[in-house]
Formats: sequence, C-alpha cells, structure tokens
Amino acid sequence: MDPHSSRNPFYKLDIYSWMIVVLAIFSAAGAYTFGWEQTIPQILIAVVAANAFDILAKYFKTKQFRFTKTATITGLFIGQLLPLSSVFYLPIIAAVIAIASKHLINLKGRHVFNPTLFSLLIVLIIFSVQPSWWGSFAFPTEQFFALNIIAVIILGIIITVRQKRHELVWPFIGAFLLFNFIARIFIPGGPQTYFGLDSTLLYAVFFMLVEPKTSPVFKRARLVYGIIAAAIFIAFNFLAPEYSPLAAI
Repeated sequence: MDPHSSRNPFYKLDIYSWMIVVLAIFSAAGAYTFGWEQTIPQILIAVVAANAFDILAKYFKTKQFRFTKTATITGLFIGQLLPLSSVFYLPIIAAVIAIASKHLINLKGRHVFNPTLFSLLIVLIIFSVQPSWWGSFAFPTEQFFALNIIAVIILGIIITVRQKRHELVWPFIGAFLLFNFIARIFIPGGPQTYFGLDSTLLYAVFFMLVEPKTSPVFKRARLVYGIIAAAIFIAFNFLAPEYSPLAAI
C-alpha cells in the first residue's frame, strides 16, 4: 500500500488538522497542569479573534466568507505562548497583528515572517510582555521530570514527518549543539547559552521553525536553512536573549 495513500490513517488528516490536534493536546495538558482558568480563556479569545479577523480579511479580498484552519492554529499558538492569565486584550491584539501580517506582509503567496512570532515580538516591544511559551512545558512533571521534552519530541516528529520538514529539524539540532559547544569554549565568560535542548527550544523548532510558508521548499535548502537558523539562535542568545527565540525565527 502506498504509504501516502488516503487509506493510511496517518495521511487521512492534512497537516493543518494534525497541527490543531497536537496543539489541542498541549492546551489540554496545560489546563490540567496550570488550571483551566489560566489557560483556556486566553486560548479561546486568541482563536476566536484570529478566525474573526481572518474571515473579515478574506471577505474584503474575495467577497466570500471563508474559514481557514491556519487562523485556528495561529490562535492556539498565541494562546500557548503568551503568559498565563494574560489581560484579555493581549491575545486579541496579537491575533490581529498575526493575521494582518499574514495578509499584508507576503511575497508570492509566502509569508515574509512567521505571523505568530512576528505578532508576539511586536507585543513584547510595545507592552514589554515577555512570552512564557507555557505550551512547551504544559505536561505535569511531578512523576517524570523529562515528560515535556519527550512529549514535544514525539509530537514534533509526527508533525515534521507529516509535514516533510524533518531534514530541517535535525541539521538545526546538530548545528545548534555544535555551535553552542564552540561558543562556550571561545567565549567562556559570555552570556549564558543553551548547553542542552530544553522543551521550549524544541517546541520552537519542531512546530514554528518548520512553518511551511516561511521555510524553504527544497530539501537541500532546508538543510542549509536549519544550520543557518541554529547560528542565528546562538547569536541572538548572546546579543539579545530577551528577544530569542521570537526574533531569531
């Protein structure tokens, strides 16, 4: 049987549906770990705002009301990256900026910036709100301290294989560890860098760096892109750690 056949359960859902499922798992884990009052309201606000503004933007362009899964994904990401229990207007503002950037800042149908991270970078600059990335450590760790890293890796592999972006992730991880090691040798007293791979960095790489409309189309280009991205991550962590990994991606 063709592994890409619609008969294969893995390929029955498109990549956008898979991403919604995975982000819903992180949301549910966060609701369990941190309480639904701190997590679910801001996720719902972000998802509703992103979809509402996306529908309006598409209607303005096409005169048709169209719902897209990408707006839901944007809202889920924003809800999971903002600090827990953020004031209600922050996810709305972030969602509007993200959707606006998707429609206005593009080149030949491809995003110039990752819409979600671009919006959060603007929110950080204007409101001095540092994203918490709580979605990356949403799983309870009382019984097993490495649960978040394992969960992010397993779910991330599902996404990258389905998305066919794994040849971007592994070069990034290898180059990141190598550059990090070299930086610590030659700049021993410099700013703190990641010596290991934590769940937040892996979450950023597996789910955001591989975004289809901002990452390269061709395999060789993705390999080079992953290596360059690792160098940029290290540079940002030395020069402007408060903006990494938002600005780096």
